[in-house]
Amino acid sequence: MIGLCLKARGLGNARAFSALKRLMKQHSPDFVFLSKTKLAGRKADTVSGTFGNYDAFSVDCRGCSGGLMHLWKKVLKVKVLSFSVSHIDARIIMEDGFMWRFDFVMVEHLGFHSSDHRSILLRFDQNRPLLKSIFSGFRFEPYWLKDVDIGRVIGDAWCNSCASPIESAAHAIFWCKGAKNCWRFSKIRCSFEEVQQLPADEVFMFVSSMLFDKDLGSFCMLAWAIWSNRNNLYNTGKSKPSEMVESSAASLLTEFQRSKRAISPHIHSVQIKGGPDWIVPPPRQIKLNTATARRNNGLSTGVGAAIRDDKGLVVAARSNQLPGKFTVEMGELIALREGLQLAHFYNMKVDLAEVISPKVVSILNDSIPLVGESKFIMNDIKMLVSVVGITKCLAVSKSGNSLALNLANSAFASFREWLWLDFWS
Repeated sequence: MIGLCLKARGLGNARAFSALKRLMKQHSPDFVFLSKTKLAGRKADTVSGTFGNYDAFSVDCRGCSGGLMHLWKKVLKVKVLSFSVSHIDARIIMEDGFMWRFDFVMVEHLGFHSSDHRSILLRFDQNRPLLKSIFSGFRFEPYWLKDVDIGRVIGDAWCNSCASPIESAAHAIFWCKGAKNCWRFSKIRCSFEEVQQLPADEVFMFVSSMLFDKDLGSFCMLAWAIWSNRNNLYNTGKSKPSEMVESSAASLLTEFQRSKRAISPHIHSVQIKGGPDWIVPPPRQIKLNTATARRNNGLSTGVGAAIRDDKGLVVAARSNQLPGKFTVEMGELIALREGLQLAHFYNMKVDLAEVISPKVVSILNDSIPLVGESKFIMNDIKMLVSVVGITKCLAVSKSGNSLALNLANSAFASFREWLWLDFWS
């Protein structure tokens, strides 16, 4: 059985309705739950009637908000137990009379379609995949232990602590058989025998005092790779060979260092004071600057946000890449929302906001009517503006907003999100 959950944001919109039909054709779900349909009465019946092999139950919207709809294939028997403006409680019975208890669920987030929200695909399967053993039969001979050398080998191979509830993180990373093999393949020369009985955090402190900075980075990356490989073995029954674990850690470290060098000019700009065209806010006030940048192919958007004090010093900055193609105004609105979320998450009071697009400022001042997706983003922005404490939003030139613009461009150097914080009181 397959279920599909989707935040529709108005099925009266042709774009949203087409996205729903495309998803249902692609995945053929047994049942579908839709929220925020913004439909009522005959309109809801008309939309549900377009899916011929599905029955439906809907809860009317109130005004221009809300609205729920539950669709299911006609071969299923569905009994609605209760409902309200915020829920539909239904019981699903298969054609053979079996009632699902959903004891096993696989959740998959689908891609972006008609909005910046992603649909959720649920898969219910009674037959759970069983992990097959990769080891052949083996017979142990007790007299092998009489040989001292063989006994030591067996002790290393059959560790009683591995994958047991009493196993420590230090043992999993440094002293079990698989971990030891990984460390042997590495170029790091550090003896762990002196700290064999210590917890993992104290082992890391010991190693940090013994290694140079260059080797310490390799050490931390390999420790993470060993831990990740151990989790894969525990959860899936599969793991990488020790040599591959070490090489993948070295490769990941190299990728990280290259990405760091690629954006190093932008990182440096975060630590300097504002440029000559950037105007400092009044005393004891904080200013937020946001901007967007687009790639040539237009398939993703870079977002940059910087929060600075009355001395021009950066207290927080953010750079991330968002998938999707947006208009200039929509991109600026999304960037402003990202910057406000940054301030809200770290409980920062911000007094002023600056963006590049004058149209966005007009939208904030309610001089331009909103329709479609921008209306929902604007609702988020207005809520965040009141929470964060913004009193004024201004439009500035690109040179006056150069730091946020540089952060937006630097987002294309990596798919990871970058965040800079200065601890302030």
